[in-house]
Amino acid sequence: RIAAEETGRELETQSRIIAEQTARSVQAIDVVIRHVSEQFRKGALVRLGPEELHNYLREQAVGLVQADGLAMHHADGTVRALSWIYPAPDGVTNISNMAEFRVARDDPKFDLLVGGAMLSRVDGRWFFPIGRRLETAAGQFDGTIAARGRIDYFQQFYRDAQPGPATKVTLMHRGGTLLARHPPVDAALGKRL
Repeated sequence: RIAAEETGRELETQSRIIAEQTARSVQAIDVVIRHVSEQFRKGALVRLGPEELHNYLREQAVGLVQADGLAMHHADGTVRALSWIYPAPDGVTNISNMAEFRVARDDPKFDLLVGGAMLSRVDGRWFFPIGRRLETAAGQFDGTIAARGRIDYFQQFYRDAQPGPATKVTLMHRGGTLLARHPPVDAALGKRL
């Protein structure tokens, strides 16, 4: 009984550490996309051409090991710039049909949104979007800025933090879908559990 109680306390402590690290990882991404959003609202990015905007986003993404780049989209869902590729491929980067984009577009009170796991149509990598609205100085919706949260980063961290081989660590979206897990189960990513 004492061993079971001690193991329970250790697992509870470990789960709090993992949850805190996960929250801080998302918060670090939010600091960057909040900054980009504010620069956009102030008009500092309006004068940049597509290549300059790509370079700006690439520079902002430096050091975000938990994200696989930044993506900026127009109000119609078409791409403005992607930090990981230039020029952006034609025809595969319109996100207007994504639920997360519609929430950002339709809700002026929208703050930070974390979407479900998805497979990139651009490069085939698993990620989950972490995004914010872009607004004009007058407060009108003008697109989105988002980071591609790296599922492999979180799964690697959970593997490294795992207290024992029988322990499983799972990151679930508030909506009940799987975002990351160790041991990995790629076939379940993005599925409601």
